[in-house]
Amino acid sequence: MSRDSPLAAHHSQTHCTQVLDASVPNPAGAHTHLIRAGNAERRHRIPIEPLGETEGDRNFFRADLWQSCVGKMADVLEISGANCTTFVCGLSESSCRLCGYMGLDGITNIQEAALKINFEEQPDSKKFGCAKALYISDADKRKHFRIVLSLFLGTGQEVGTFYSKFIKVISKPSQKKHSIKNADLCISSGSKVALFNRLRSQTVSTRYLCVEGEEFIASARQWAAFTLHLAENDQCRRGDFCPGDGYIRYGSAVKLVCTTSGISLPSMIIRKVNKQYAALDVDEPVSQLHKCAFHIKDTNRMYLCLSNENIIQFQATPCSKDVNREVLNDGACWTIIGTETVEYTFSESLAQLHIPVTPIPVINSLELNGGGDIAMLEVQGESFSPNLKVWFGDVEAETMYSYAIPFSPSCWCLLFTSEKI
Repeated sequence: MSRDSPLAAHHSQTHCTQVLDASVPNPAGAHTHLIRAGNAERRHRIPIEPLGETEGDRNFFRADLWQSCVGKMADVLEISGANCTTFVCGLSESSCRLCGYMGLDGITNIQEAALKINFEEQPDSKKFGCAKALYISDADKRKHFRIVLSLFLGTGQEVGTFYSKFIKVISKPSQKKHSIKNADLCISSGSKVALFNRLRSQTVSTRYLCVEGEEFIASARQWAAFTLHLAENDQCRRGDFCPGDGYIRYGSAVKLVCTTSGISLPSMIIRKVNKQYAALDVDEPVSQLHKCAFHIKDTNRMYLCLSNENIIQFQATPCSKDVNREVLNDGACWTIIGTETVEYTFSESLAQLHIPVTPIPVINSLELNGGGDIAMLEVQGESFSPNLKVWFGDVEAETMYSYAIPFSPSCWCLLFTSEKI
């Protein structure tokens, strides 16, 4: 096998027997292939629509009128560190020109203090924009903050203001041994993560692990979120990939599955990196912003590596002074970070937009009360108001609004009998 062999795409059938991603076992020589896994990113949506709709106006159930604004961001941010945040707008009206301003919450005038974002047309007709240079300074003493996107049409009409989830601010990650006591920074199986590589510690050389089509690439602009699974047992009884539970530790076998495409890399052993050496005898928990390497399982010291924009296999060299270390190159040293995704979906024609679509109601919890033919479903969340109604598919529910819990308004809806739904 060559020292730098490319990872090639591979098509295979998938059998999903669990809620989590699943993939077929690796065939012989599968360390040179990508494995497709089932997509577990399924969402259940309860459309909420203002009062006043008639039977003839229920065209908001048409799939081509749903608009989405999806944001991806890191879980944590190092003080004075840059944060790469992306927003993808899945708009049915691809002819609408968009621009936006992205910054931190708490800013009085976001257009003056934020970065202007120009959205680019993607091959799938979605519009993509990112901010790679959002910083939080040492003078800002906040422990958490949110990223704010103010979105506008090319005409100047405001589409709305969209918020990320809260991002935790941390100091420079310690290289000391971590324990489960620092659980808020440890990465557990099933977590969403991103990987980036920074050659010679230069910000301009940052590359993100990404998926394009059915290939893994190293991108300077876009990044992908991956579900990181423990994969101690590659084969279940029916030949499926069975993810494990618990915290990810160095020395564990793991699987990286793209949350968007379902494509995965073969099973790999995650190793801690210290001064460009892969440590073979470390078993501490993997933590946010740690440098790590991925030894492709059942290979002779082959590691996941980048070469320009290509993802390849790099063969490490044994350390002559320490049998528990292997020498890597810069391209095989990755930084791992947890990620979050927010998605705002609404049914509104941008061509006829006159007022902002935000704030969009957000559902945090559902609780069923009662039973039989009639039951009450309590919907708790944010940005609720008395003029909202709940629908189940194209069936309207009788909706009541309540302030039962201070600062957490509930939306009560009367469930129909199963025959009507």
